[in-house]
Amino acid sequence: MTTPNPSGCRHCGLDERGHMQHWTTEAGWHPWTQPTQQQIKARMRARRNKEPHMTDNQPIPCGESGCLCYGVGEEHADHACGCDCPREEDDQ
Repeated sequence: MTTPNPSGCRHCGLDERGHMQHWTTEAGWHPWTQPTQQQIKARMRARRNKEPHMTDNQPIPCGESGCLCYGVGEEHADHACGCDCPREEDDQ
């Protein structure tokens, strides 16, 4: 499940733009409603604590001290440090 936008609807988490009327079990049919300050804070914390999204050629720690291997997700195409990446050994 994705983390709702911090300013998403109080009841369903959808963004205001494009929300129109939406139905949930708890609130039924409802318009976009401003979230509470507590919801905004909780959503911001949840988003910050989520694991970073992996993108092409983004440096990611491979487990070796001070090492950053480059790859896509769990697949490491290029070892910038020349190490034997433990993640690749786990995949075999």
